[in-house]
Amino acid sequence: MPTVVVSPRFQVVIPREIREAMKLEAGEEVQLFRFRNRLERVSPRGIAAVRGFLEGIDRSFVRDPGFEGLPGFRYRSAKPARRLGAGTP
Repeated sequence: MPTVVVSPRFQVVIPREIREAMKLEAGEEVQLFRFRNRLERVSPRGIAAVRGFLEGIDRSFVRDPGFEGLPGFRYRSAKPARRLGAGTP
């Protein structure tokens, strides 16, 4: 495990092997936060960066079996929903 040194100006150099594994680039913004007495890093991304990441996932499984008896419960279809006003009436 690589060790880093905190400079007098509270700067650290991220070791090359970690930069390459995480595909970090110079000038890239990252967010750091403390979690259970350690530093965690998050890359801030816009919502557009995650668009389509669930495309192609299998939605045909039955989620939470046993809830059929609850009022208002209904299984959702695995087919995409039809847009209102689309097609013929």
